Amino acid sequence: MQDKNSALEELAKVQQAYYQGMSYSPYQDKTVLRQLMGKTVKMSQQKYGDKSIVSEKEAYELMDEVLDSPLQTELENPILYRKLIRVFNSIEAAVHELNIQLPMPLIFGSVQAPDPNAIVWLAKDVDVCIIAFHTGIYGYLFRMSQLVISAAKILDEGDGYRLLFDHDSIQQRLSEAPAIYDRFLQVLDAMVMLGNVYRSPIYLPMEEIRQVFTSFLTKGSQHFLMGHEYGHVIAGHTSRSKTMQVLFGGEEIAQINTSWEQEFEADRLGLMLALVSMSNEEEFEYDINYLYWGIDFGLSAFNILEKALSTVIYGNEKQWSSATHPSSYERRCKLRESLQEVLLSTWGETEEQKKALIKGTAKFLKLGKDLEVILEILWLQTKDNFTDYYRRQVLPGRSWRPKLFGN
Repeated sequence: MQDKNSALEELAKVQQAYYQGMSYSPYQDKTVLRQLMGKTVKMSQQKYGDKSIVSEKEAYELMDEVLDSPLQTELENPILYRKLIRVFNSIEAAVHELNIQLPMPLIFGSVQAPDPNAIVWLAKDVDVCIIAFHTGIYGYLFRMSQLVISAAKILDEGDGYRLLFDHDSIQQRLSEAPAIYDRFLQVLDAMVMLGNVYRSPIYLPMEEIRQVFTSFLTKGSQHFLMGHEYGHVIAGHTSRSKTMQVLFGGEEIAQINTSWEQEFEADRLGLMLALVSMSNEEEFEYDINYLYWGIDFGLSAFNILEKALSTVIYGNEKQWSSATHPSSYERRCKLRESLQEVLLSTWGETEEQKKALIKGTAKFLKLGKDLEVILEILWLQTKDNFTDYYRRQVLPGRSWRPKLFGN
């Protein structure tokens, strides 16, 4: 426990250094957060009336519960931290279920890192892995989940619902709801140019069935994101000999230095942990097809973010990769290749189970590729905006600029 406390102090110091240039922490102003909640509730009630998802009283009670929850550091995003705890506990349960021994403890938090996913380093004086997720990444994944599900046509078959992803159905849906294009641009613009996805407009709640599908995507991508970082620890990628000293927010940290193959290995382990952890949740019990859906979607959503960043910084969509990290496009390709192997090693105990998993792999992959198509259609309609930023030499949000200037 003492080692973890020491690591938490280091995380707090890095967060403090990073936000030092601001007049206040963007997550300490509870009044602003409550105002946002009130605005969301009123918009919901105007559109849905008595069918609104939550009453104004319930909404404020929920927000107060979140904002009053204890935080591990003063500059932690209270809403994101609550979500991280839930996913962390779920992945931890999967680690224990699979009898996996972690070579070192880890802690997590958030900061506006120059990486769309997370920045990972070892504490200075103790062997504890520190994972700082990008503050906006869960919000980005949630908003993108809403958008792709909004862009799909839903067919009510009486005993259930079916999403239609063929090209004609998507185009028809987008012609019926052209605001989806605007919202897609607003989300990307806030994430890339402002460095804060929460500065994009608050969207109204969707029909209940679309909320269900949105939840599948959001949870899948969030579990995989946490599982991937666990994968690095499990695979031994976090040893002291594999770090490099870098400056982050004015503080020197021992950042983990990985190879592409190690990133792919962490993805495979993260896939396994995410599948096992989500299979224990009630909402996935009736159809495991949706377990992989959100995982694949998450990498597709990251791919779009990387395309936008690359277009603003370099003027083209060249892959957002480096010597240590492959692009999300490359990660998604490798993960799709590994899916059947991971499914069989996780659940293929009998011949019958193996046959079912082999047959199901194709369906899992098709669901992921369907969402990839929607995201690409939306990107093609909006990418000229980011090309224009490049031509006018408009810089991306401050958190991304180390990628631009190389420091």
